[in-house]
Amino acid sequence: MDSHTVRITTKGQTPIFLDDLTGVTVNMLSKKAFERGVDFEKETIGTGAFMLKEFDRRSGATFVKNPNYWRPNMPYLDGVKLFYGVDASTSMAAFSAGKNDVVKLPDKIQAETLTSVNPQARLESYTQDTADGLRLRVGRPPFNDVRVRRAVHLALDRQAMIDTITFGLGTINPPAMQGNRKDGWSIPTEELMKLPGYRQPKDADIAEAKRLLAEAGYPSGPEVRAMHEKDNSRAAQNFEIAAAQLGKAGFRVKLDMREDAAFLKLELDGDFDITMGSVDSRPEADWANKLHSKGKLNPLPDVNDPELDRIIEAQAIELDVAKRKALWIQLQRLMLEKLYTVPLITQVGFIVSQPYVHGWGDNRKGQANNLSWERTWVEVGQLPPGR
Repeated sequence: MDSHTVRITTKGQTPIFLDDLTGVTVNMLSKKAFERGVDFEKETIGTGAFMLKEFDRRSGATFVKNPNYWRPNMPYLDGVKLFYGVDASTSMAAFSAGKNDVVKLPDKIQAETLTSVNPQARLESYTQDTADGLRLRVGRPPFNDVRVRRAVHLALDRQAMIDTITFGLGTINPPAMQGNRKDGWSIPTEELMKLPGYRQPKDADIAEAKRLLAEAGYPSGPEVRAMHEKDNSRAAQNFEIAAAQLGKAGFRVKLDMREDAAFLKLELDGDFDITMGSVDSRPEADWANKLHSKGKLNPLPDVNDPELDRIIEAQAIELDVAKRKALWIQLQRLMLEKLYTVPLITQVGFIVSQPYVHGWGDNRKGQANNLSWERTWVEVGQLPPGR
């Protein structure tokens, strides 16, 4: 009997952020945990509403109620069970059969199809927590030439990506961060949309991209390989549209889909022209790790820019909010000039939940986590037979 456990299916393949359920964060770990030599690859310690019972990175995780949770009489659920790496058709069929309670889907049509079959189900959308972009191999031709990188930026039609991939619900990104970051932390969208590469219509940008390619020695356009993981649906969508758009400027893009292990090796070896890079909701971590010349995720290093390093270091220690915002804008403008990565869009996801699930409050992240699960409850009498 699984009567008080909510079952959630997400298409994402990577492990969830366990800390949002179990409170596993470094500043919550006790001294005793370190003293007894806890293996944090295998054990979870925290103050969250649920405790990890089972975990399989290939299929999912099971959480049970924490009897020592610090909030009285919470959580309401006995447990939460996650399924991931499940294809959309399977998860949709399971939802319709009442075998799972919440489904996260990357496609609006899929979500609306599910609610048309299950009219009592609830549908909501959320902005994903990762902003997509193209990571260019700037350490070798053709992308060691900034003119070629600028041609990529100019050729891309981000509004068309928004309309096609997200049905108009996504956001256009400034360089190296999300477009939905407001309050002076990013170049305003209104300003971006007047700049080359972002502006509409695209005729002038395409013409300038062709001119830059010819000037750089590629009058017929360079041939480049865009590599992505087989199971990365966001990358597949982005690359399919980007390849067609780049083709209008003369680029000859070969799409190269790889299994995860092969992709990772080629990426670490630097054996690619283009991959999809992403910036999460806390971009300064990505700046330090991926863009700084000594960043641990910039091992090649392709990007070695003293001015970029200086800004990244300065913003990390700046306590004055206004000055820090100014540094963030300065970094974005430098990235717009150098284009070590080329910004795309922030996609959206869709959540469909059963009518008997209440108190649900997704935290608007792309992963299968939720900051309000301790308040989620189900109408047991409305559960399907056998649950």
